[in-house]
Amino acid sequence: MKQNFVIAAIVITFGSSAVAQTPGRPDVHTVSGIASGTLAKASLQDTTYFIEVDEMPKPVGGMMAMARNVRYPDSAKKDTVEGTVYVEAFLDEKGAVVKTAIVKGVRSDLDQAAQAAVQSTKFTPGKQKGKPVRVRISIPIRFRLSPDEKPSSLPPPGPVRRPTIMTEARFEKLQRSIVYPEIAVRAGIEGMVQVQVLFRNRSISQVNVLRGLGAGCDEAVIRAVATYDFSQDPLYERYADNGSVTVTVHFVLPK
Repeated sequence: MKQNFVIAAIVITFGSSAVAQTPGRPDVHTVSGIASGTLAKASLQDTTYFIEVDEMPKPVGGMMAMARNVRYPDSAKKDTVEGTVYVEAFLDEKGAVVKTAIVKGVRSDLDQAAQAAVQSTKFTPGKQKGKPVRVRISIPIRFRLSPDEKPSSLPPPGPVRRPTIMTEARFEKLQRSIVYPEIAVRAGIEGMVQVQVLFRNRSISQVNVLRGLGAGCDEAVIRAVATYDFSQDPLYERYADNGSVTVTVHFVLPK
């Protein structure tokens, strides 16, 4: 009997937590947003949600608890559809998922499967200054078929299509200035780069890589961040004077 795979590895990060890999499971990781302790308005009953806190939420039971909730839809397997679904989850003070939304989908069956996996996962509460708070996180879930589920005869590869670079909406102009390194595209490297930008007297004083990807992606983000005018950020005044902001960039290859 054939064994169905969702993906070859699982990667999960909450803030700056460790990375683990296990064969035969989906990629699952969250996206941090801005400086620690910053609030963001979410469109959920006008309730305020943090998008980064001192202690970020984590799945109860570990990363594999969420992976076990992922089901690859038969319809998608039949059509050999793969891709990454970005799910935004709204968590209450107890770590329960109140609501989810699709930030970037693949198609309806995979989108629904990703949302169902997140909705059925219980999280530890996010905490700010030791107090449980509401948190909003983004979780990419990648669906990939095992080799024996793909067609035996594939068409020859065509020219490299334009890859995608994703950031928070408020950093859209920064996103346009980041170039996906050709070496990373041809090597099939994709994933997340996260940097912390330190400010002193309203100027960038240092850029630290919190999570790297390699193949020139880290350097591409650093170059763009170092020359970016952060005063365009609506939240700039919160960190401009001797504060910091965390920028997360996703490098996504076309499927």
